[in-house]
Amino acid sequence: MKSCLACGKSVSDMVNYCDWDCHIAHAKSEGAVVITPNNLPIRCIGNNTLLECEHGDHPDYMFPVNAIPKDKNDFEELHALIYQDGHVALTLYECCYTLWNLSTGESYQYDFTLSKKSLEKIREHNEKKSSLKMIEKE
Repeated sequence: MKSCLACGKSVSDMVNYCDWDCHIAHAKSEGAVVITPNNLPIRCIGNNTLLECEHGDHPDYMFPVNAIPKDKNDFEELHALIYQDGHVALTLYECCYTLWNLSTGESYQYDFTLSKKSLEKIREHNEKKSSLKMIEKE
């Protein structure tokens, strides 16, 4: 047994932290940069950054969306939405881009579909964006 690097509790020799919160606390104490533009919980740690979504540090990142394989409803991937125009969306997951049809929620490349909740969130975001453009024109 050894001690958790954050709180000092006993942990297995195979791990450094007793839980996820201690892992985050230790990273913050070491100067990690927190990037959570949507104020969501930290889900990813890497390259001295704490992110709400893998690729949440992409300059065009908007918010995370869930992608579901068509043949497995018990599994989801968390993708970073980086572009959408109301017709198509572009996400980033494990360094790979995926293009989505927003009328169906289906991927153009893979046998995946966006979750209903994610598709609704993208559509809401697009409606807000369209409303702001109309206000700016007035």
